[in-house]
Amino acid sequence: MINIEYRIKGMEINPSTLRNIAAHKFVVYPNGDQNGSTNLEICVAEESNHPRTAQRFGIRRDKPKAGGSLFLESDVLVLAGFSSDYGPIPTEIARNFTGLLIEELRKKGIYVKGAEVRVGGKFMDTYWENLGFIEESTIDVF
Repeated sequence: MINIEYRIKGMEINPSTLRNIAAHKFVVYPNGDQNGSTNLEICVAEESNHPRTAQRFGIRRDKPKAGGSLFLESDVLVLAGFSSDYGPIPTEIARNFTGLLIEELRKKGIYVKGAEVRVGGKFMDTYWENLGFIEESTIDVF
C-alpha cells in the first residue's frame, strides 16, 4: 500500500448546525506527491453541495475524488454518505482523517468524544481503485 499524508485544507463550520446530518459537506482531493507520499487534503464547509464546498476553498471542480457529510451525533464525529458528484470516500481514508478533524473541532471549542465512519455508495472514483482501495458500504465505530 502507498504512503499517504493527510491534511486539512480548510474547515469552516457552523457550530449551531453541526448536529444537522446534511448541513456540512466535505470533499477530499489529492494535492501532489512529496518524498514518496501521496498528499490528500480535506475541506469541510456548511454548503448545499460538494462542488460548492470545493469552490469555497479554490479547488477546481474536477479535482475532488470523494465527498460526504460531516456532523456530530451524541458528541461523536460522523463522516457519512457519499457525494453524487465525486463518489464515496474509502473507509480507511475517512478513518485516517477523523483524528485530524477531531483535533480541529476541539481547537474550536467543540467537544467530541469519538468518531464513526458510515461511508459507501456506488461509483467510487477510479483514483481510489488505482491506489488499491476496493470499497463496500461500511459502518466503523472507534
